[in-house]
Amino acid sequence: MGISHLTEHGKAVVPAGPVRLFVENPWDSVRIDPNKENKLQIQRVSSFYGEPDVIIIGKVVSGVITDKMKLKFGEQEVPILKMDSKYRTLGKEGMTIGITVRGVYKDDFQKDSCITFIQ
Repeated sequence: MGISHLTEHGKAVVPAGPVRLFVENPWDSVRIDPNKENKLQIQRVSSFYGEPDVIIIGKVVSGVITDKMKLKFGEQEVPILKMDSKYRTLGKEGMTIGITVRGVYKDDFQKDSCITFIQ
């Protein structure tokens, strides 16, 4: 069965009107609940020598985390510079994601601790 035409019993059937295709990506159906806390459980923290950026790899344990959110770290809010995820710029509950932040140190984070993100 092709997009341009359909066949029925070996004969071509022309659609009666314009063919409309709707493409929906998996991240289009993810909804952010404002009442839920957005938490990430840290699995690994790294940084490149001489670079100020910190790379955090972890599992989303609650809510949804997007690249537009900020890391709530004590009194300061640190913006996400880059995010890597199966859904590009979004990580939902149960997914492993990687984020890059600047303004904090690698030693500020412990493995298996949870960090919170705000919008």
